[in-house]
Amino acid sequence: QRTLDVDPRPVGTGCVAQVHRATLLRDVADGGRAGDAVAVKVVHPAARRRVASDLELLRACARAAERLAPQTRWFSLAGAADEFAATLGAQMDMRLEAKHLERLGENFRRVRNVRFPAPRNALTSEDVLVEDFVEGPSMRDFLKRPEGVDDRVRKALAKIGVDAVCKMIFHDNLLHGDLHPGNILVVDAETPAVCFLDAGICVELGPPEHRHFVRVLAALMRHDGEGAGRLLIAGRGGDPGTAAARGFATDGDWA
Repeated sequence: QRTLDVDPRPVGTGCVAQVHRATLLRDVADGGRAGDAVAVKVVHPAARRRVASDLELLRACARAAERLAPQTRWFSLAGAADEFAATLGAQMDMRLEAKHLERLGENFRRVRNVRFPAPRNALTSEDVLVEDFVEGPSMRDFLKRPEGVDDRVRKALAKIGVDAVCKMIFHDNLLHGDLHPGNILVVDAETPAVCFLDAGICVELGPPEHRHFVRVLAALMRHDGEGAGRLLIAGRGGDPGTAAARGFATDGDWA
C-alpha cells in the first residue's frame, strides 16, 4: 500500500541528498495523517561511494602535508581531515538528522519566531528523511525581492539569527552547523519568523571543550585578541608563555 505521493521534481538538491515535496496518502502512527504535506529528503544513490573516495584522498593529502612540512602538524591537518570525514559521514544518515531536528525543536519550543521542521520518524530511515513541508522563501531569495525589504524587517531578521546562534552556542551547546541563507526560510515577513532547515551537521562539545570555546568567543567579543590567542594556544596543549605563543597572541597579529 502506497504511503506517499511524491512529486518527482526536486525542490532542492545538494551534494549528498535532494528534497521532494510529497503528500501522505494514509494515516501513519508517528508519521502523520492522510493529506499532510511533507518534505522527503533522499540520499543520492552514489553519494556514499563518492564521498568515501574523496575523503580517503583528503586524508592522504593531509598526512602527506604533515610529513613534507612538519611545521604544519601544529594545525593537526590529519586530525581535522578525520573530524571532517566523521562529520560528513554522519550527515548522510537521515536518522541522525531527524534526532537533531527533534532536539533543536525542543530547545526552541518557547522561542516564537524560530522553528524547525518536525521529522516523521515512522517514515524515516538511513537513506530517507520525511519531515514537515514548510512554506516560505529562503532568506537569500527574500532579501533579493525586487520590491525590496523594509529596514525594520531586515534588522529584526538579523536579530533573530544572532539570538538563535548565541542560544545554540552558549545555552544549548547544540549548534546547527550549516546556517547559510539557503537553509533559512522566512515563514512570516511581518512578525517576522524563520525556519531553519537541513540539520544534518550539528556540533555538540563535551563540557570542558564547551567551556573553553565559550571563553575564546567571549574574549573575541571583548576585542581581547591577545587573550583569545593565549586561550587557543592553551587549548592546543601549548604554553602561552613561550616566545612563539607570545608572537601568535599579540594584539598586532589579531588586529
